[in-house]
Amino acid sequence: MKLLPALAATVLLASPAFAVTFGGTVTASFDLGSVNLGPGAHLTSGSYTAYGVEGSLGFTLGGNIGVQLDAGYARANGSEYDYYTASAYSLHVYIPVGQYRLGAFYGFGIGDSHYESDEGHVTYYGVEAATSFGANDISVQIGLMSSDNSHNPLNYDDAFLANVEWRHFVNDNFMIRGSAGLGNFLTHGDPGTGVLISAEAMFAIRGNLYATIGLSDFIVTNEIRGQYNDISAFVGITMAFGGSGSLRDAMSATPMIATMLPSLVAIASSAVD
Repeated sequence: MKLLPALAATVLLASPAFAVTFGGTVTASFDLGSVNLGPGAHLTSGSYTAYGVEGSLGFTLGGNIGVQLDAGYARANGSEYDYYTASAYSLHVYIPVGQYRLGAFYGFGIGDSHYESDEGHVTYYGVEAATSFGANDISVQIGLMSSDNSHNPLNYDDAFLANVEWRHFVNDNFMIRGSAGLGNFLTHGDPGTGVLISAEAMFAIRGNLYATIGLSDFIVTNEIRGQYNDISAFVGITMAFGGSGSLRDAMSATPMIATMLPSLVAIASSAVD
């Protein structure tokens, strides 16, 4: 989830405390999706459209402390599908240790299921690591998340959260990325799990603009209330900045995982209610 505030970039360039080098990406995307019901599910199925904006900004502080800021917003709606919005904002701080970058993250956001009038305010935090070898980057996160929902039976604290991401650079301006994440939740005390899997390709179209195309699947299971999966195909336009302007330089400045999974899990806890 990666929305770049232009003001932040201006402040960083003007401040002597920050290194001159920085980088990041901003992406606008459009999705076509479908919710498919599994055993025991009782929510509404159907197709939907969605759009989102996300961005990441990375820079170094004092020469060796890495900082990454992420933000994102998504909205989905369909004639037969519950309308929802999701947002997420996160901060990562890390240091180099040998060939690794080790650090911690903190984030917050909202998962708002408008059909049910359930609004979950989420917070999440944990530890993370990233490394590179050859044309590949790998990053992992492990942490906890909590949701304070306007519908109290959907509240939960210290639920498990984990993400892993792999990036392969065919060249400096063509990247293939795969990711998988898992988050737990409660609905009226009944445990549930949301698993988000995605794959995408990003390639240059002109200058520092890149086309993005991909697929994702959000699989939700609740022990009592059933299962559903949300499959979507998406396309987008990404602007990369920093370094030489190449996609690899931009991604190198933002090595940690930007995720909206905690907000989506808060929506899932309402969807199976």
